[in-house]
Amino acid sequence: MQMTKFGLLRWAASIVVGSMLFVSPVGAQTAATDDQELFPPNAKPGECYARVFVPPTYKTETARVLRREASERIETSPAKYEWVEKRVEVHGPSEKLEVVPAAYEWVEERVMVSPASSRTEVVPPVYETLKERVIDTPAHTVWK
Repeated sequence: MQMTKFGLLRWAASIVVGSMLFVSPVGAQTAATDDQELFPPNAKPGECYARVFVPPTYKTETARVLRREASERIETSPAKYEWVEKRVEVHGPSEKLEVVPAAYEWVEERVMVSPASSRTEVVPPVYETLKERVIDTPAHTVWK
């Protein structure tokens, strides 16, 4: 237990004041109402009491703490394209005195294979186990 000078003087003063008041008869009035907390509640004449500091006690508790809440993630994937070759009609059939068949040629064209899409994905929460010191009994004073 580490005390400052002020705390030590205050403690010593409470012992001196307390011992002086115990010397007086049991029926005598105390000097002030503030001094009443310097004495045990059921003090008996002729007995000696000391006010002692009881340090707090700690215990280690294990608790699940929410580290990140559940959330949704939207992923957008771009459209996919690829090169394909196909026959495209350059000009339609025409009529002359003789029939000229339609002419075709090969051209390359970019064709969409799958359109752009998005999806919703549920992401579960992530928990973490933490150990921390929690005050089991706070610091207090008792009469012994």
